[in-house]
Amino acid sequence: MSRGLVLKIVQRSFSLNSPSTSSSNASFIDYSLSQGIFKDFLPKIDYHSHGFIEKLNEDLRSVHLIEKKIASVRNDLRKCFDPEIRLVPIGSAANLLLNNSSDLDLFEVLLPFKNSRQWKDFMKKFSENEQFRMSYMNKINLQLKAKKIGFSHDPYYKARIPLIRFFSKRWLQVDIQFGNIAPIRSSLFVRTCVEYDERVGLLIHWLTNKFQEAGILSSKNLKFSRYHVNILVIHFLQAIPYPVLPQIIQLSPWLSTKNDWNNAVKVLTRQGSVYVPNCSEVPNEQSVGALAVQLIDYFSQIDFHTNAIDTRGNVVDKLENDPLHFKIVDEFFAEPTCRVSEAPRLLTDLFKKLKEMVVQEKYEELFKYHQLEKKIKNKEE
Repeated sequence: MSRGLVLKIVQRSFSLNSPSTSSSNASFIDYSLSQGIFKDFLPKIDYHSHGFIEKLNEDLRSVHLIEKKIASVRNDLRKCFDPEIRLVPIGSAANLLLNNSSDLDLFEVLLPFKNSRQWKDFMKKFSENEQFRMSYMNKINLQLKAKKIGFSHDPYYKARIPLIRFFSKRWLQVDIQFGNIAPIRSSLFVRTCVEYDERVGLLIHWLTNKFQEAGILSSKNLKFSRYHVNILVIHFLQAIPYPVLPQIIQLSPWLSTKNDWNNAVKVLTRQGSVYVPNCSEVPNEQSVGALAVQLIDYFSQIDFHTNAIDTRGNVVDKLENDPLHFKIVDEFFAEPTCRVSEAPRLLTDLFKKLKEMVVQEKYEELFKYHQLEKKIKNKEE
């Protein structure tokens, strides 16, 4: 996905009067705005979206250097631990959405046991016994220091997600979590969606770029994370009348929370493509540009203050009276996955601004590629 991205040309668009093949409950969405725009401006939209993809491709040409750095630091990490301890990549290092800012963060999940019962016993002690957690994390930290693979901070024992953070010799910031299964399945879910249709990754890159341009993408600063953008796009692509994505979780047995998590680990860590489920429904062959405009039309009608979205394309009412936070119902996580303060306002403002660009026919601005400044320069590059 990081190289060779292409533009899908429109072959078929859905009609407002055609029967929907979506299983989403978002039937209240009115697509008349985007459908009206397509009648007059689709060639112009496709032209500018193609320009965005060309810029994206240019920017991703150096991703192989980041992949090389990640492979090197993961090889160093494996030398620090016994063979029975597994390190599983999560996030952009695993979900095929690697980009030129991914070299700042590499997330790994350390799994001490392959046996589910042993893992459960370990996690119970790790989460409930502070002394055990501190002792175990100190032990791991000493192993990292002994191998001299980089500079490590003191472990974050009391963080919501306890972790060890260190910087590799190649300036990769590496965060090691302990036994956390949820992000493994979540990363595999995103990766499966990205492999199902090339437009998924392209739309995620485009919307991520818009979040960056608006200055609201920075999980370190308590703003939105790339995970939030991923889920917004994946939700939308399952919710539209002719979905680009089918019910991926339902069709993919390794994503089921009832399935042994070891199977998800095996699929995520093996080389090559994952098995992507086949779907016999009539395909949506809209272009990336058309889908981007339709995504704006969709989310500009969602009330982020009162509604929540899930990972299967459904919109549900928020049960909690919490107007300052946006809720994502993600079955892989037991706790809320969006803690961004005033997230409903930020999302509403973003999609309002993007909708204004559509209405005012500012398609060049809509698909302008926002170039990021690199914060850390790799001396080897």
